Amino acid sequence: MPTKLRRAAIQGGASFVALSLIWLLHHALIPSSDVPLLMAAFGASAILLYGAPQSAMAQPWSIFVGTILSAVIGVAMGLLPLPLWLVESLAVACSIMTMNITGSLHPPAGAVAFLGASGAFSALGFGFVLCPALTGATIMFCVAMIAHRLQPDVTYPLSWRRTSD
Repeated sequence: MPTKLRRAAIQGGASFVALSLIWLLHHALIPSSDVPLLMAAFGASAILLYGAPQSAMAQPWSIFVGTILSAVIGVAMGLLPLPLWLVESLAVACSIMTMNITGSLHPPAGAVAFLGASGAFSALGFGFVLCPALTGATIMFCVAMIAHRLQPDVTYPLSWRRTSD
């Protein structure tokens, strides 16, 4: 199989496996939930982790710190007695500022903050931080570690530390 086709197959396959595992785990953990545990943010994370693994935004510090902080910020903003448009906007803005300060910029985490504030996950409260946010990020990362071992010319992760300022 040509290198480009092999790489594309590994990237697409990794995305499929990761998203399927996230759905299975979340429905095992919260079987009777009407909460949409497979978030669109995971699709964006898949593109970074599997398609652009050399990006600083795809490294472990950014994935985990950015996602967790944004989830906490989103849920906290969602508790404010303000109009929905305002809490969603504030959640994303505060997440961007926090990720920049901590060197953990991960664009899909902006969507995590937005969703945490939106009320779609309000039944989970701060449990949203653990499931689906942290469990999803963990599965995405573990699959990336395995998938990139199948590509000898790809080193992943490049760094476990925060990105430089």
